[in-house]
Amino acid sequence: MNRSIVLVFMAGCTGAVMSRVVDQGRTLSAAPATEEPAAKTDHQGGTRVGLVDIAAIFKQSARVKSQSDVLLADIKVAEEAAARQREDLRKLAAPADKLEKNSAEYKRIEAEVKKGLEELNQQVAIQKKAFVDRQAQCYIEAYDEIAAATGDYAKKMGFQLVLRINRQPIDRPNNDQIFQELNKTIVYQDGIDITDDVLKFLNGQPLEKEPE
Repeated sequence: MNRSIVLVFMAGCTGAVMSRVVDQGRTLSAAPATEEPAAKTDHQGGTRVGLVDIAAIFKQSARVKSQSDVLLADIKVAEEAAARQREDLRKLAAPADKLEKNSAEYKRIEAEVKKGLEELNQQVAIQKKAFVDRQAQCYIEAYDEIAAATGDYAKKMGFQLVLRINRQPIDRPNNDQIFQELNKTIVYQDGIDITDDVLKFLNGQPLEKEPE
């Protein structure tokens, strides 16, 4: 599941910048001295930008790992059951090797094995779709949770803009990754990588310090 995320939080960093102008011995204030100083941003008067690697959080999310483990266990059980059914059908078909192909018994066994294989293949296809649907549901729920945690963390830490990045180095022989890199919307940024802190925030772990 590859989708880009841009979370924009218009928190509105406001504040007055005090400047003094000396004119023939007189000092003039350009703004009232009682106003609060401007909030810290990555660039003076700009927007504080955070960067998050959603794919990295997916791989390390406790929720995703737990649900994936359950899903993999269920898939293994289904595969083992299908393997046993195939073995039963193989044993059912074995006596036919010693029979005449046009005999009634051969045709009966052949029809029974054919029906069993069709039912098994249909069952496997239904299970496969169910597993894919479960995985997709797991991912969308996790994605929504990660997006919400990213937004909550950004508000808490004073980020107005959070951009999605990929910290994974490009695998040069992998054409798909190369084309993804060429199609990136963002070519350059100098924001703060908040991926690790968002992961801690998501998993309920304490943050060591606020990002600078």
